[in-house]
Amino acid sequence: NNENSSLVEEFRAGKTKMSSDFESANARIVDLEAQVQALERAKHTAESHLTEAQETIDEDSRAKSSLNAKVRSLEGEVLRLNEALDDEEQSKTESAKQMGSVNTQGGDLKRQKEG
Repeated sequence: NNENSSLVEEFRAGKTKMSSDFESANARIVDLEAQVQALERAKHTAESHLTEAQETIDEDSRAKSSLNAKVRSLEGEVLRLNEALDDEEQSKTESAKQMGSVNTQGGDLKRQKEG
């Protein structure tokens, strides 16, 4: 009987230990599940921020491309205006030369008439 009692006590002690271990493991599982949910929320938030950042980068890239196209267009316009200015300066210089020549001829004609 004493032996049976001892076996029953061992069984009860083992059962109590297993029950305690089970509760501890179950609490750990609940804690880990909560951590997984927190990580999933953090992942979702990070993905949202990444998507927003990518959209901003795409918008900035489109704006930069547009500005570059405008700059190239304006550079071309500046080049055309500089060429037109050079042509006008050459024309002005040529006109001044012709005016000088006409004045010289006019002076020569006036002297011939007077002389």
